[in-house]
Amino acid sequence: MKKNQRPTISVIMSVRNEQRFIDEAIQSILDQTYNNFEFIIIDDASTDTTLSIVDRYQSVDKRIVVLRNKECQGALSKCLNKGIRQAKGCYIARMDGDDIAHRQRFEKQICAMEKDSSCALIGSWCHEIDEKGVFIRSLCFPTEHRDLQKALIKYNPFIHPSIMIRTDALKKIGLYNERWITGAEDYELYFRIVRHYSIMNLGEYLIAKRIRRQSITYQQGFAMSRLALKTRIQTMRSGQRPFDPVVIARSILAILVPSPIKIFVKHTLAKLTRLHARTPIEIFWHQ
Repeated sequence: MKKNQRPTISVIMSVRNEQRFIDEAIQSILDQTYNNFEFIIIDDASTDTTLSIVDRYQSVDKRIVVLRNKECQGALSKCLNKGIRQAKGCYIARMDGDDIAHRQRFEKQICAMEKDSSCALIGSWCHEIDEKGVFIRSLCFPTEHRDLQKALIKYNPFIHPSIMIRTDALKKIGLYNERWITGAEDYELYFRIVRHYSIMNLGEYLIAKRIRRQSITYQQGFAMSRLALKTRIQTMRSGQRPFDPVVIARSILAILVPSPIKIFVKHTLAKLTRLHARTPIEIFWHQ
C-alpha cells in the first residue's frame, strides 16, 4: 500500500495470549497477493509475549495498526468493534490470531465482491488443523445466497475468520452486538446482514482454522449453543423463518451435550473416515 493511499481492506484481528501461533497468523496476512490493506490488531491485555511480537511486526510493516486494551475486555465483540471503528477500508476482513490465511484469500474475495455489488458478506471453505498444524478435516458450506439463507437457521455456515464484509453495510446494521460476550456474536450478525443484503461463500479453501482446547468454541461451547438457540428463536418469532420444531430440538440437544464431547466425536469421525465434507455438515451439535 502506497503512503497516504486509502486501504481497500481493513483486517481486524483481536488477540490475547497468542504467542504460540501469532507469527503464522500475521505472516499469512502480510504475504497476501492483494496488498492494499491495513492490519488492525487489538491486543486484549495479553500477559505473555503476544504484544511484543505484534510490535516487532509493526516496526517493519506500517500497514499494521496496534490497539491495546489496558484491561482485558473478555468479549470478542467489544474488541472487534473497537477495531472496526478505527477502520478506513471499504471492506472489513476478519482474522484470528491462531489461524492461517491462504495467500490469495483477499484477492479472490475482493474479485468476487466487486463482481456482485449486492453482496455484503463473503466467506470461504476451510481446513481445520490441530495445535501442531496437523490436518483434521475439510469443511465445505453452501456458496449461493438462497442456500445459505436456508442453512443459516439450522447452523452457522460461515467460518468467522474467513469472512469479509462491506464496511458501509456493517455500520448500517450496527456492528457486532456487544451484549453477546460469550460467543456466537458472528452468528447473530449474519442474521442481521441477510435481512438486507446478499451473502455468499467462495467454494475454495482460503483459511486454515486451528482447533484447540483453549479456544472460545471449546471452553464456552455451552454458552455459544445457548446463544445460537436464542438467535434462532428470535429469527422465527420475527417472521424471517417459519417455526421449525426439529431445528429447536437439535439446538436444545447441542446445549445438553458438553462441548469437549462434541469436538471429540466430530474429530474422531473425521480421522476414522478421512472426512472431507463435500456437503454442509448438519450434525445436530454443529454450530
